Amino acid sequence: MNNSIELPIIAAIDEIPPENIVTYIKEKIPEINTVKIGLEVFNLSGKNFLERFEKDHNIEYFLDLKLHDIPNTVYNAIKSLKGLSPKFLTIHLSGGYEMILKSLEARNKYLPNTKIIGVTYLTSLSEDNFFDLWGEQKESLLRKIVSIGVKASIDGIVCSANDIPIIKPLLHKQLIITPGIRPFGTQTGDQKRVNTPKNALEMGSDFLVVGRPLKDEISKKEILSQVREYYLSQ
Repeated sequence: MNNSIELPIIAAIDEIPPENIVTYIKEKIPEINTVKIGLEVFNLSGKNFLERFEKDHNIEYFLDLKLHDIPNTVYNAIKSLKGLSPKFLTIHLSGGYEMILKSLEARNKYLPNTKIIGVTYLTSLSEDNFFDLWGEQKESLLRKIVSIGVKASIDGIVCSANDIPIIKPLLHKQLIITPGIRPFGTQTGDQKRVNTPKNALEMGSDFLVVGRPLKDEISKKEILSQVREYYLSQ
């Protein structure tokens, strides 16, 4: 099997202490070219850590801050990241059309090499939660929120793999990034809407976000195998 395929996997390292991140990447996941840095690491170590990370290590990162506030506040939050070069930066689509536009405006000015990715609904939400929270079924809500992002020309969408068939027909050239990826039969933790790497790629995912399963050697091998086999079959 060809191991030189560039895998579309983003390794979530949010639970790794900042001082151990580089060692974890080098020793545990050398096959993966992009990592996800979320609120835990960012709140602990801040922008200075990311500046050192970019300078010292040849690896791309997905800055998963899920920004969600009034448009000008989100604009200024992105402005505050000036000087960094994350591959992706997340906002919540539920912030609305004006917030998305301000996010893209700030990106164009301060983070020109970054793609703004809109989060639909967290994979920790179950099907019942949608009606409890918003009084509508998931399918209707997804179509509405994704349509807002597409109208604003956002760069990509974060959604459960299970939701790809609903949103893919609405997209133009937006990327699809899917968290909640697990080998079949493994524990789902606090995520309710999960799927396998193979299924997610077959449904149209461009990037898979994988966290805890990569820490288990058996699960990691299964994930890498499914991804490689999918690409070799294309």
